[in-house]
Amino acid sequence: MLEVQAGSDFTVELQSPSGTGYRWEVERTPPGIAVVGRGASSATDSAPRPGSPVTYRFTLHADPKAQTGAAIVFALKRPWEAESARTHTVSLALMVGPAN
Repeated sequence: MLEVQAGSDFTVELQSPSGTGYRWEVERTPPGIAVVGRGASSATDSAPRPGSPVTYRFTLHADPKAQTGAAIVFALKRPWEAESARTHTVSLALMVGPAN
């Protein structure tokens, strides 16, 4: 479970091998959670080698009205295929009150 301050942005990072055509996508977000940014980077500063890990970074916003226990579902898939190879679910624990 990921602890998130209500009303704030947070980041989820997922890895997959490069050169396979697979990439992580947000498949489903619950009410009160919005995707506000996304990007990908390789683990090396040079051009990625096939099979080297790529980190997909998603920035999301948790509205104060979002529910604790809400689940965000990510899917690892190729753009030209209908089915995902696998999914990853992140459950949220919303923290209410000022951030420490």
